[in-house]
Amino acid sequence: EGLVPGIIATNGGGAPGTGASILIRGVGSINASSTPLYVLNGSPYDGSISAISTDDIESVTVLKDAAAAALYGSRAANGVIMITTKKGRKGRGAVTASLRQGFMSRGIPEYDKVNSQQYYELFWEAYRNSYISQGDNATVAGTKASNVLTGTSGLVYNAYNVPGATLIDPTTGKLNPNAKLLWNESWEDNLFRQASRTNANINFSGASETSDYYLSVGYLNEEGIVKNSGYKRYNARLNVNVTPTKWFAAGVNIDGAIAERKDVPSGGTATTNPFYYTRQMGPIYPVFQHDPTTGAFVDSLGEHKLDWGVPEQMGTRPYAGRSNLVGSLALDDRSRDIFNGNANTYAEIKFLQDFSFRATLGINYLTNAITEYQNNQYGDAAPTVPGGSNGGRSTKTSDQQMSLTGNEVLSWKKSMGSHNVRVLAGHENYKYRYTYLSANSGGFLFPGQSELDNGTQPFEPASSYVDNHRIESYFGNVNYDFDQKYLVSGSYRTDGSSRFRDSVRWGNFYSVGLGWRVSQEKFLKNVSWLNELKFRASYGEQGNENIGLFYPYRSYYYANANGTYSAPTRPANSDLLWEKNKTTNVGVDFAVFKNRLTGTVEWFNRVSDNLLFDVPLPPSTGFATVYQNIGSMKNYGIELQLGYNVINSRNFNWRVDLNLTSFKNRITELPPKQQEKGIVNGTKKWLVGHSIFDFWLPEFAGVDASNGDALYYKDVLDAAGKPTSRVLTNLYNQASFYFHGSALPDISGGITNSFNYKGFDLSFLLTFSYGGQFYDGNYASIMHRGSAGFAFQTDILDRWQKPGDVTNVPRLQNAIANQEGPSSRWLVDGSWLNIKNVTLSYTLPKTIAGRLHMSGLQVFGNVDNAWLFTAKKGMDPQREFNGTADATYTPFRTVNVGFTINL
Repeated sequence: EGLVPGIIATNGGGAPGTGASILIRGVGSINASSTPLYVLNGSPYDGSISAISTDDIESVTVLKDAAAAALYGSRAANGVIMITTKKGRKGRGAVTASLRQGFMSRGIPEYDKVNSQQYYELFWEAYRNSYISQGDNATVAGTKASNVLTGTSGLVYNAYNVPGATLIDPTTGKLNPNAKLLWNESWEDNLFRQASRTNANINFSGASETSDYYLSVGYLNEEGIVKNSGYKRYNARLNVNVTPTKWFAAGVNIDGAIAERKDVPSGGTATTNPFYYTRQMGPIYPVFQHDPTTGAFVDSLGEHKLDWGVPEQMGTRPYAGRSNLVGSLALDDRSRDIFNGNANTYAEIKFLQDFSFRATLGINYLTNAITEYQNNQYGDAAPTVPGGSNGGRSTKTSDQQMSLTGNEVLSWKKSMGSHNVRVLAGHENYKYRYTYLSANSGGFLFPGQSELDNGTQPFEPASSYVDNHRIESYFGNVNYDFDQKYLVSGSYRTDGSSRFRDSVRWGNFYSVGLGWRVSQEKFLKNVSWLNELKFRASYGEQGNENIGLFYPYRSYYYANANGTYSAPTRPANSDLLWEKNKTTNVGVDFAVFKNRLTGTVEWFNRVSDNLLFDVPLPPSTGFATVYQNIGSMKNYGIELQLGYNVINSRNFNWRVDLNLTSFKNRITELPPKQQEKGIVNGTKKWLVGHSIFDFWLPEFAGVDASNGDALYYKDVLDAAGKPTSRVLTNLYNQASFYFHGSALPDISGGITNSFNYKGFDLSFLLTFSYGGQFYDGNYASIMHRGSAGFAFQTDILDRWQKPGDVTNVPRLQNAIANQEGPSSRWLVDGSWLNIKNVTLSYTLPKTIAGRLHMSGLQVFGNVDNAWLFTAKKGMDPQREFNGTADATYTPFRTVNVGFTINL
């Protein structure tokens, strides 16, 4: 991200051990996958990217246009990310060791929220306005609001030292001046932490005239910024290549990683998700139990007792009652043991001078042993009745995936004067198998026992299944150039997928590419300032069949507990075919002023045709949806990449690299019944001529200054049902929906500055996104109208209070109906700027290192995610491609110091 144009990435949720999501040149499909293919050391890779140690990586290359990715066929329809690991270099054996010690903190701050005094005053106002709406006058309503404020039908808790009925003056709505706060505790401080990160690696490498080797081992221990979360990994790699004769070469790359991951919920209910929990919890609710009169902590065995929001303490909290995540997360177990193994091997022979034959086999194995245990004492799984049946529930899941990719390639390479030709033909076979087993139990007698044998109440049948997938491919490629000046390439590939019925499972795809190195022409030979000028163009078609279902051409019947079977919910479609990605690419590469300025400009047009659409069916059919090849979409845009050596002297160098991407997404065809009306998908509407990321929401029209109602626009329709004008309405369910821009940015990219002075190196990477909309549902959830127990964002202080107030924040009112819902009110500018990385290092001079019996020593410090600038504090516009918010693990800022030593 930020280094290669055409790429947009999310932060992947930020949890330790998780990876980012990446799109290359837009969205390849609506219902099928848009994920790029990862290729590790020449073989497709299905494992976890988190299992690969970055210290082992030699290079990363991104293939974007169809001609470049043609040899990887259908799996490369969304681009290719090629990862090459290190190997030994000729010379004496080398030992390299590195150690990084880091500290992580929350990279995105929480929203600003009101304090305890403001909270009580705001809720008093919400209750008062509710009573006024029921017909009470202001005086009576104010008294009622004061009486109910801390009662069982109100906020329940009184955090001050005066009686609840006297906490707020019923005439002014202000806090009693004699009131003193008894407690003021932060849930964030008790659930989040500054976490440590340790990463150590050592490798041994070397090479001779006929062989090379690279052996590495590594250790990573990454605490999560949320307590009770983290990721620990042990990894090893062995790369060996041998060339015993001029005509034979072979090699093997083996790596494995064992990991332990501890998770916390980033979804689920309000009482298990720490991100949602801390954001929503009102400021008056303490983490620990307090004496309601003095405010003193209630201790037991020398420790503060937790406040669980239960009747036997201060009462049942209106939000997240009977829970305390500080206590329950420590007693829960959400963990997984992971093994990721990978082996690539090859053998190559050369014969008849110009021919070579290469066979490769790649094997990837990934297994997860997952525990999801909620304790039997507190929280969601606690016994519902004190003294009743035992609580607790545990789910054990085991899944494994194994993939094998084998290919055989015959190549012919010939140079005849200025003519250079390379031809290859090959075959590839891909086999994938996924197995799943899950079982659960409840009713645990003793705390801390998560194994199913300790549960007394199995509450669901065990589940298991197996999925298999195969792709068979044949391909050919021709590359020709004349004097490295005129270049032509062409490829053809046919893929057969087991996702489709045997008679239609084969898809045929091809690509052509042209290149012209204009700078090699005679008429430019004497242009001294021009070092390189190359025009290139390509067109290619690739297939996409990754729709999640492995057997869409067959009907699924499900077994029921009573011995019967349920009929399929989706009919089989035996005529289902490949999606096609048709990509056109035109680019210019240049270098001028003695290669001081280099750059690339590219235009691309990517058409996704024959889309695999989950088409809604009429209820009369007895089915909900069916997959069909209906619909098309395109992504088109421009990429720019520039590099400039600002200063290039003996002791000081400064280089600037910039890349920019601007692209659009458009739906060009939908299923016939949705062609005109479109398909509503959450906050979006898919309609021909629009992007799949265009927001479709009621339009917020501000606040009625006379009474504080939220207002929306409503279409006035003619007899034919077409809008003729717009009027205002204060009823949300009468509001009309409109398009409100796209979640896609107008432009995105990155800029890197690199400085070098003698042995010092300084670099910083900025990534940015400009334009586009972001729907901040997290902000909306804390800008409610008066939901008891839930926190308020500080913008609520700008609410409407009396006739004549001009504001965009409606009046507060408890239990108000038909006034609130998703709307354009919660759309904000999605632009952001991230100081992604800052690194400072010093490399010891070789002469000094030699005296210390080392070949090199480098010390360094860096900061990742140093600072994120957004339109609103607390928002995370990098979280999802579709521009929406959720309560999930936030990215973290990491400060590292470390060293690398070469022996």
